[in-house]
Amino acid sequence: MKKYSLFKYTWPIFIEQLLQIFVGNIDQIMLAADSQNSVAAVGNCNTIYTFIIMLFSFTSMALSILVSQYMGSNQHKKVSQVFILSLILNLLFSLLLVSILLPFQSTIFSWMQIPKELLSDTSIYLTIVVCGLPIQSTYQTYSMMYRTQGMMKQSMLITTFVNILNIIGNYCLIFGIGPIPALHVMGAAISSIISRCIGLLILMFVFHKQYKLDIQKEDVKNDWRKQVKLLFSIGLPAAGEGVSYNLSQLVIMSFINSFGTMVINTKVYVGVLASFSYVFGTALSEAAQIIVGYLMGAKDYDGTHKQVMKVMKWSIIVSVIISTFMYFTSDILLSLFTTDPYILELGKKILLIDIFLEVGRAVNTTMVYCLQGCGDVKFPMTLGITCMWGIATLFSFIFGIHLGFGLIGIWIAMTMDEGIRAVLFIYRWFQGKWKTKNLVHI
Repeated sequence: MKKYSLFKYTWPIFIEQLLQIFVGNIDQIMLAADSQNSVAAVGNCNTIYTFIIMLFSFTSMALSILVSQYMGSNQHKKVSQVFILSLILNLLFSLLLVSILLPFQSTIFSWMQIPKELLSDTSIYLTIVVCGLPIQSTYQTYSMMYRTQGMMKQSMLITTFVNILNIIGNYCLIFGIGPIPALHVMGAAISSIISRCIGLLILMFVFHKQYKLDIQKEDVKNDWRKQVKLLFSIGLPAAGEGVSYNLSQLVIMSFINSFGTMVINTKVYVGVLASFSYVFGTALSEAAQIIVGYLMGAKDYDGTHKQVMKVMKWSIIVSVIISTFMYFTSDILLSLFTTDPYILELGKKILLIDIFLEVGRAVNTTMVYCLQGCGDVKFPMTLGITCMWGIATLFSFIFGIHLGFGLIGIWIAMTMDEGIRAVLFIYRWFQGKWKTKNLVHI
């Protein structure tokens, strides 16, 4: 049996994920020096944008799972077919989302209870980034294909370059330089789109130079319906867990918006810091999903179990260490964004609760990716929908709004959700039903 190195797959994904956090948050970090209202506006936009991305990520998720199992079972010809179909589906769906979202953004803002003083900046930023959805969808599909083919280093280097471009663009367009006027929040959005577009062109060039698509017209003609059916049957449940999470986060963000700009900014800043706590675990889990797909394709169930246990252990250890560090250094870290004593005090309390939240999140991230890699895609979605809405969202309202605990109450509710789901996921894994979920046949 071929041996797969978890570290070899993980470290490029980890660095790329770390850089993607900077891409997602660099706008907020740089805008903090320009306007606190802009920070809150972009924080709301990122919550909406993340949810939108999840809507068309179902084909990318299915691509990763299906390609890994096809490669593990040596069915390499089907890899090219699935990739091309994923590209087409993602592009069409992203165009559909653009046509729906632009006319209805004011309705979304109203539903989220975004404060009036943030509406202008929120609309400007969201309009621009939504128009870039076709670029993002194509980028995401290529990125997934890079990982399944072991091209993590190339993807990481391209992401690094995109980050550098985005930072330079932000500096020039947010604050203005020479003949370029200060565009503030509009400049941040434009910079993000331009850097992603250039990154996509490089991704496409490098990929097609190194990977030759094996496309036979007759194979595609005879097999495309089956492959599309597989993509949907895997992708919709796989993405369903992420869509449910991000939709519940939209609702929870609407609760937070009712607390005012100071609390919104606290949530944004703590969210930036918390993302560093789970980035390593997410990278480990994404790498494990690919390896698990290979192992399941080869029907190596013992190797699959050992791989998953190893990933879960290290995800918990690293997440707890980083989140604890974030708590004890919170005054220093939060002061990078603001010197407001209210935000510094509230942020420290939230980061203490977040230590416990990250334990549950580490287990859940591992289990979601690995169960999906095995082909067990429906259980994570079912459990996610049940707990995210029945625990996280419901108790965020009860603790945060009804009982008046505010952001602290909301963080406690989300910690309860992660903890209960973690216990149920571990029970599911040791039941062993994932062994019966192989998607491809040798």
